[in-house]
Amino acid sequence: MCPPVDLKAEYHLSVRTDGLITTWYNGTMCALLFLILGILFSGPVFAENTRYEIVADYKDEDHEIVGDERITFFNQSAKPVTALYLFLYPNLYRGKHPDLDVSFYRKAYPVAFNPGGVEIISIQDMEGQTLSFFPVRYERSIIIKVVPEKPVLPQHTFQFLVRFRTKIPEKWGPFSYYKDLTVLQGGWHPYLANFEKGEWRFHDSPQKSDYHIQLRLKKDLLLIGSSPPSLQSIQGDWQTLTMKGKDLALFSLSIARDLRLYETKVGSIDVSYHALSKNKSYAEQVMNLTELALQFYIKRFGSPPSTLLQLTSAGLYQDLSTPGTKMLFLNNRIFKIFPILKRFHEASLAYGLYRLLWREKRPEEVWWVIEGLAKRDTEAFMRHRHGKVFNLEEWLRPISFIPVIDQILYSPTLPLRQVYFRESVTPIVSEDVRFFNNPPSESPNIFSKLRVLLGDNMIDRVIFAYLAQEDKSAASFRTVLEETSAQDLNWLIDQWLRARLKLDFEIVDIKTEEIDGIYETAIQVRKNGEGIEPLQVRVERADGTEMPLIWDGVGETHRFNLKTRSPIESVELDPKKLSNDPNRLNNRQPHRWKVLLDQLSLNYDFQTQFLGYNVGLLFQRLYDSKNWIKLTFSQNDSSDLVHLGYSHVLKKNHILSSALTQEKIKEDLEFAQPGAEAGFFSLGYTYLSSQSPLLTESLRRLTTTFPSLSVGLTYNQQFTSQIYDNSLLLKIDLRRIVAFSNYRELGARMFIGQSIGRLFEQSRFYLGGSNAMRGYTPLVFEGQNMSLFSVEYRFPIFYETDINFLSLMHTHTWQGVVFADTGMVDDAHNVFKVDQFKSDVGAGLRFFVDLFGVYPAILRADLAVPIASPREDEQKIHYYLNMGQSF
Repeated sequence: MCPPVDLKAEYHLSVRTDGLITTWYNGTMCALLFLILGILFSGPVFAENTRYEIVADYKDEDHEIVGDERITFFNQSAKPVTALYLFLYPNLYRGKHPDLDVSFYRKAYPVAFNPGGVEIISIQDMEGQTLSFFPVRYERSIIIKVVPEKPVLPQHTFQFLVRFRTKIPEKWGPFSYYKDLTVLQGGWHPYLANFEKGEWRFHDSPQKSDYHIQLRLKKDLLLIGSSPPSLQSIQGDWQTLTMKGKDLALFSLSIARDLRLYETKVGSIDVSYHALSKNKSYAEQVMNLTELALQFYIKRFGSPPSTLLQLTSAGLYQDLSTPGTKMLFLNNRIFKIFPILKRFHEASLAYGLYRLLWREKRPEEVWWVIEGLAKRDTEAFMRHRHGKVFNLEEWLRPISFIPVIDQILYSPTLPLRQVYFRESVTPIVSEDVRFFNNPPSESPNIFSKLRVLLGDNMIDRVIFAYLAQEDKSAASFRTVLEETSAQDLNWLIDQWLRARLKLDFEIVDIKTEEIDGIYETAIQVRKNGEGIEPLQVRVERADGTEMPLIWDGVGETHRFNLKTRSPIESVELDPKKLSNDPNRLNNRQPHRWKVLLDQLSLNYDFQTQFLGYNVGLLFQRLYDSKNWIKLTFSQNDSSDLVHLGYSHVLKKNHILSSALTQEKIKEDLEFAQPGAEAGFFSLGYTYLSSQSPLLTESLRRLTTTFPSLSVGLTYNQQFTSQIYDNSLLLKIDLRRIVAFSNYRELGARMFIGQSIGRLFEQSRFYLGGSNAMRGYTPLVFEGQNMSLFSVEYRFPIFYETDINFLSLMHTHTWQGVVFADTGMVDDAHNVFKVDQFKSDVGAGLRFFVDLFGVYPAILRADLAVPIASPREDEQKIHYYLNMGQSF
């Protein structure tokens, strides 16, 4: 066993005075402190579990936890341990992720990027000896190596003391604070990495440990923990609470003000839900659904032993429910959603509840089994509640020509996407403290892979055999799986637990030959990448029937040989989107196409009684990120126009395009006669500084995802009516946003347009309107060359307004804007004549909203006035209602 502890040694510890932590070096005081802790937290000192004894203060003003912890490590291996490794989870938030766009941080950080982190002040052994520690392997000092004075012998314990200070980041997520709500999924203190069979496993979730915690915080704060806290003492404005937990991988906390408690009891299950006071109606919906979900569970599996389920509000941004240890964090907006989508939020809540129940029922089981069982029960509950599984993709597909709907269906970066679509979706940023170092695919994927490989009937038999066991003597799911299926599938499970695999499956070739009325078809499939994953293949015949096929994924290629009486019409790999295939363009033959309504506008002139329109259609293969075809029809009081164009993306940022245009002139123009028809073709090149070529113009404005720099060069050549005019256009659009915080920023734009040639409509620039010179009417000034300069100062007015407009739109932030524009347009190439510049000033509002409760967008309202307008009829206020930022 471990050597005796000298309680008279000098420790570098801390005690509390008036809410502050003061450093003491007096060995007697420290011995007394831990003697008291030993009395308060009685239990075996030399238990095999890692043990954390924590004494800390929560500083509400600074959003810090400052304290000391005594960590007891037990070496269960057969060899000495010369070093221990601590995880400092909050250091994950010390810096911005280098691969993420700046706009992402607006979704996670409500005010500004405020990093968190853990600072280790000192580490000592129980004899007062300072221990060496230093960061290893990973950035931001996430893993710390601690070196004991002597190796820890097999079957011996080692105790050491850690002084730490944890800064909680101001953000949304399972580890964050915002306003008066703090949620900590776990890892708010230094904790040991997983140690198993003599090895430190950094990629595994933490081991089960015992926790004894004494936390001091202000009296007006409510503390919710993995185990219910008990009041120890009150001194002035401070309260001291104690919590104990056994066999817990992590210890979760929720600290808040202004929460309202809702309680219910279903059978032997006690439920408590601490919800924001303003969310009364939504909290009642949560409690009603919770009762229904628990009643359904009890009906299927019987009432469990006395169980407490703790639910609490959290500001999540990537999911609707996130598990803590013995508690469930719920998104504050869980039911603030378009009614048709509400059932997906119901499923998320039920899934979270069932995870807690299965963890209580099978505490020794691994996480992916618990979550797989919970997913299975959730699907059964939703079928019981709604009669059938609602497929959002099938429901939205008929209206997927709307660009926003197309984005909801196919954009991988859309927040909460994993809530609505049954496909493998990895969170934008992994925040789960259990897996942050090696996030696996969405957990039910392992169950899904087993179903693909073994079939539904076999997996159902395995689950039935597993659940038929007595809880106390239950064998692991892996053991039951191997016994029931008579197969060793550990290689498949371990592969997907240990690695982040991305396997690209593709259809290489399909050959069909008809022989005596029988169609013999050979389908060649290839796998790119290392690893093994079972794959579903769906074959559709011309007579409308389907043939489901399975490839076990072994080897690099596989060949299916089919004989059918009806020809093969299509072949699709992974039709249910359950694999980790990142490239779905090569998963189907023939390819599916989609059509987007890229442009739609109607304009009616009351003076001329003329109705003009502009309609643009965009055609693209599904999942094709490099090619698209655009067809545009336009009519105004001067011409009718039809445009057909094709574009191709090279190396993500370079776009080559070609087009044919037919235009019929209606009025006398300087360069054309009435009735004249102009046919011309165009060749163009565009450089975009960011990867946003697939976003249509309407989506770019709606979401403000413009590239910071775009350069376009277009050549137009007329080839009809014996007129061979041409034009060459150069456009340079430079945009810069300097953010002081997420909603306080300075924006600037410079646009330069130059053209030469006589092809009239294809060489004109227009000054005025909501996206150019806002103090002037659209199209009021035109010319062959143009310059435009704009500057905006944007500042927050209200954060988190939480206004719900009939569930069609949900506002969360209002932003004010003051701006100025200046520029000129002329037929001369010199567009920097200061005396000819026109200017305006204005102000506006920006409303950051979630359309249907799902799609993040910006609504814009502006008013502007010209300064010293050269036209008297323009000396007025111009009003605009539009989507997205102006730039």
